[in-house]
Amino acid sequence: MDNIRKTFAKLSPELRERFAILFRRIEQNDLAGLDVRRLALKGEWYRIRVGRLRITFQRIGSVNVIKRFGRRNESTYRDL
Repeated sequence: MDNIRKTFAKLSPELRERFAILFRRIEQNDLAGLDVRRLALKGEWYRIRVGRLRITFQRIGSVNVIKRFGRRNESTYRDL
């Protein structure tokens, strides 16, 4: 969770507001209209794409838990 907070703090105020709303929507399971994809071979892992940024979350039962947030690079989906 520390890396999520660090990345979030580096964003501009406008992007922070936008992603705060996205985080709430993910936690409330309101995923309609978002670019959500299930990650292959990863069970209940999903990602949301917003430009070059990715939010990776895991669905545990009926609850979504945000695991990673950051810019897309070669290690984005490694070690899930």
